[in-house]
Amino acid sequence: MIIDSRYEVLESIGAGLWATVYKVKDVRTDKIYALKLFHKLEADKLYEKFSAEDMHHITQIEHPNLLQVRAFGNYNKHIYYLSEFCTGHTFSSFRFKKFNLEMLYDIVVQVVYALNALHLHEMVHKDLKPENIMYEITHSKPKVKVLDYGFAKVDMQKNQQTISGSLPYIAPEIYLGKGAVPQSDYYSLGVTLYQITTGSLPFSVERISSLISGNQQNFFPEFPRELNPDIPKHLEKFILKLLEKNPADRYGDAQSIISYINRIQFKKYQFSLRHTVVTTIKYRSYFVREDYAHQLLDYIPLIEDKN
Repeated sequence: MIIDSRYEVLESIGAGLWATVYKVKDVRTDKIYALKLFHKLEADKLYEKFSAEDMHHITQIEHPNLLQVRAFGNYNKHIYYLSEFCTGHTFSSFRFKKFNLEMLYDIVVQVVYALNALHLHEMVHKDLKPENIMYEITHSKPKVKVLDYGFAKVDMQKNQQTISGSLPYIAPEIYLGKGAVPQSDYYSLGVTLYQITTGSLPFSVERISSLISGNQQNFFPEFPRELNPDIPKHLEKFILKLLEKNPADRYGDAQSIISYINRIQFKKYQFSLRHTVVTTIKYRSYFVREDYAHQLLDYIPLIEDKN
């Protein structure tokens, strides 16, 4: 199969609620990409959820720990996007042991770097989970890519939840209808780490459903060390803070997380305030230009009338 007269499908590498992801080859350049085709949602329906400006915005985000989305396109009645093709393992394949604690922190810190980049663009991932974190080992060091950002939507109706993504990883404020904040992604990271280190999820779908219906008051997980004594106390404390029900009780930002990790082990990870400032300036500049464009479009009917 060739998509959009250009991308030859080599294999299917994943499928979700709305879309299928393919490994493709650009027949013009022979380069390999990943292509996500929203074949279960027609273009007009997708545009109701994501504007063309949203899509363009996603292509402007560049960070070494984020899968880069290069372009969007149309194929028949559906939207697709093209991204770099990643090799390696999903975080779900990671097996936590005492001896690989440093590697675990290496992966976590890079995930936090990626989330910080999204948050600087006023974007919340909302679908962070082990399957959306990939890592590849190079020279005994993991290189991380966070996938599938910018597209998770949660549509909540009374007594009915239609959720793109996995409910156990979604922060309570989202499925309780209070909206997503950057700390919502930190909660998802906490669920991911809880599962990686214990082999279990902190909350079952039944407990979450009871919380949504108002029948669940106590919303605190079993202590991770009770499930796995090999988990260090400082890592347990870190996970539990990420899992706080109230977003204000979690870590407030990426810098706070990096600072804590630097205090509990010997390796010191960098957090660049300069990069944060530069990214923020670029982001603001992008939206200033966008505002000017909208203002210019408003003048077009006036010009046409005068002509």
